[in-house]
Amino acid sequence: FEVKERLKEERTKWITDQLTKNGSVPENLDKFYKQDQIEQEEKTAAEPQKKKSGKDGKKSKSGDGKKGKKSKGPVEVEVEEPPLGEQLKTTKAFKKEITQFETVWKNRIECSEIQSQKYDAELAKDSIILAQAEEEVRIHVDEMLILNLSKMKASQSSGKKSKAKKGKKGKKSKKKGKKEKPLPGSKISDLKNMDTDQMLSILIENELINNASEVKIRDIVGVSDTIANLDDQARSSENERWMPKNPSISQLKSIIADYCIFPLGSSTIKKSVHEIHNVKSIMIYGPSGSGKTMMAELIATELGALFINLSPERLNGKFEGKVGATKLVHMAFTVAKNPRYAPVVIYLDNCEEFFQSTKKKKKNPVDKNGPVRFQKDFITYKNQCLTLDDRVIIIGTSRNPEKADKKCLKGRTGFFDRFVYFPCPHYHERVTLWQHFIVQCIEQTGIKHLKQATPCLDFGSLAMVSEGFSSGMIKKSVQTLFNANQFFQKRRLGWLSEEALVKVLITNYIVTEDDNARFFDFTCQITDLDSRRKLLCGDKNDGGKNTQKPKKGKKS
Repeated sequence: FEVKERLKEERTKWITDQLTKNGSVPENLDKFYKQDQIEQEEKTAAEPQKKKSGKDGKKSKSGDGKKGKKSKGPVEVEVEEPPLGEQLKTTKAFKKEITQFETVWKNRIECSEIQSQKYDAELAKDSIILAQAEEEVRIHVDEMLILNLSKMKASQSSGKKSKAKKGKKGKKSKKKGKKEKPLPGSKISDLKNMDTDQMLSILIENELINNASEVKIRDIVGVSDTIANLDDQARSSENERWMPKNPSISQLKSIIADYCIFPLGSSTIKKSVHEIHNVKSIMIYGPSGSGKTMMAELIATELGALFINLSPERLNGKFEGKVGATKLVHMAFTVAKNPRYAPVVIYLDNCEEFFQSTKKKKKNPVDKNGPVRFQKDFITYKNQCLTLDDRVIIIGTSRNPEKADKKCLKGRTGFFDRFVYFPCPHYHERVTLWQHFIVQCIEQTGIKHLKQATPCLDFGSLAMVSEGFSSGMIKKSVQTLFNANQFFQKRRLGWLSEEALVKVLITNYIVTEDDNARFFDFTCQITDLDSRRKLLCGDKNDGGKNTQKPKKGKKS
């Protein structure tokens, strides 16, 4: 840190000297490294001018003497003293060696016995590692200062243009195209002189950079789409009202792969994606335990991405004040846009808390000092900051999506580009899940005789009983039963039965019909399903005729 500050101070001092001397910002730091050579050239160029001025002075004195009386006797000639020159290279080298001896070697104890002499770790570190570290720090400081110089140069040129425009009179023709608005965080003084690494360190200090749990796409258990759709066909025939089929686990895997993993996995693929199909943000909603958080961790694992967790629980009591929310969002998106850290996953758990309506309500008023204060900055930075080249995906998850304001979620000024519903598993998927989780727990315990009990279990009955339970609840039930019977695992097999599993299962949360209706209503609102259904029903009732009413007017 001290080395960085010293190098930064030296270069900023030189930049200020150049500003006062030339009145312009230097383009780079090449002249800083050549300043000794430039000073020497200036002095060598100034020496012949001094000699000429000295000769002119002598001539003028001799001319004045001739006009006066002639002096008798010997004339005294003034001998010029030689100018004091700079230190030679040899003297500089001697001085450097003397200072090094006095600081490093003078106070060291000399020992006659060679065997007792050992290497000094600190000295070796200073002479080898410190020089390499200082060189890396120097390159980093130079890059940061050159970037700041280019910004200063651009601001100077824009200031000159604005002054020239003010001097002109008359109306100006409007230019085509809109100017990009500056981001709110660029106006904050604390963030102007802060580089990306410093922003990343602040996010790490506030525990907003996480190591996501390692989940691979092969770990997601499901069945084929044809088997999963059998249950939907039987159920849809019973209901009069048409309802969209719930996606299967295999369909959800392919959707997530198409939207998130494949485009962000390669920069060339990301650039080739059309702007219409460019997905910057995706909202995953569904009941508790349906695999929403696991899917976000899966995306981060498959991409090897930096995982920025901006959930309300993590932000509670942090970045408060008038500009605190803007500071955080600006730092998070600046780090995410940096190509060095790509790809990046920004995770928002319980995202409905960010996008609640801020209008005054008599019932259940929203706390404006809570997560809602991040709403405006999130929407601004997502729509203005992220471009097609940025390998960034924002993933929001929600158990209560209906609490959010639909205008903040969707549309031109909305936050999310895609919405994916994670439902409870189908019958055939539940059969597979029960088998998978029981075998997984048996392998983790390492007891071989437990495998004999698995074929005896009636997985079809378990799947029927567990209708309405999410995959996370099924996994939790199996793990709870195995943990509660650790003492009996090696002695008897009777504890592993359908009855025991069901007793543990019913203690967990079940997704009710009201919950399913709630998610279905949200899906209809966010996808405009009701309006499309009305159009289809209108076309069927009219027998394909035009449903528009004739315009009112005067009869001919």
